[in-house]
Amino acid sequence: MKNQTFLQVQIKGLPPEGIRVAGEVTDTLLDLPPPEDRVSVAGPFRIDLQVTVVIGAVVVAGTAAGVLRCRCDRCLTYFTCELPEIPVSHTYLNYEEDVLDLTEDVREDILLAFPARNLCSGECQGLCPECGQNLNVRDCGCHRGGGSPSAWGALDSLDLGSGKHDPSLN
Repeated sequence: MKNQTFLQVQIKGLPPEGIRVAGEVTDTLLDLPPPEDRVSVAGPFRIDLQVTVVIGAVVVAGTAAGVLRCRCDRCLTYFTCELPEIPVSHTYLNYEEDVLDLTEDVREDILLAFPARNLCSGECQGLCPECGQNLNVRDCGCHRGGGSPSAWGALDSLDLGSGKHDPSLN
């Protein structure tokens, strides 16, 4: 950890009702992946946690939220993706240190919330496989014959014969 932040919580002397830990952290502080073409962090993440000691265990529960800048996997346009309610929930059993650093656990929760597939919308039509036109913007006219071409279309014209196995081919 680079420097002291609000994610480093003083556990000794924590009141019975616990404490609220809230604030904003940057992608640099959380050591999130550097910006890339597919997805990047668009601003700081808002953290809101409740830290409580319950029968010798430290219980942390709350949320993190932030905004990503993503590139659509179908049409390659950029869009923002809001991650509004990332659940953060951790229990530290028999924790004996004076300070609990939540940075790494919050970081992991945020990374797990990153979308596996980036789509600008559920109706995204993507790019024309022939000319590359973004079909969300306008139709290119490459597929006038009815629907988009199948990636397996070339196999339809294969002559597989009678389908019987020819032992001479072994």
